Amino acid sequence: MEMTYPSDPRSLAKELIRLHPVDFATDFEGNKDLVEKMVVTQSKSLRNEVAGQITRLRAREATGQPMTAPYVASGNEGRLRRRRSRRR
Repeated sequence: MEMTYPSDPRSLAKELIRLHPVDFATDFEGNKDLVEKMVVTQSKSLRNEVAGQITRLRAREATGQPMTAPYVASGNEGRLRRRRSRRR
């Protein structure tokens, strides 16, 4: 059975990690070989982008960082918004 994968490297990396959670590590070369075996693609650049994204995600997991950064508003954001609305 042939699977279809998303063409976006970030989405593809997350999908591969979801399907094969224990196969990937923080080693780029190893991840590159695994991506080449798992996904049929003619593009080396797509393979490398996906492997790099997987490596980046695994490294963030290893350090305990969240996958997305929380939004923190700066102190002057409201003031800038008020100025902008007065200029219109």
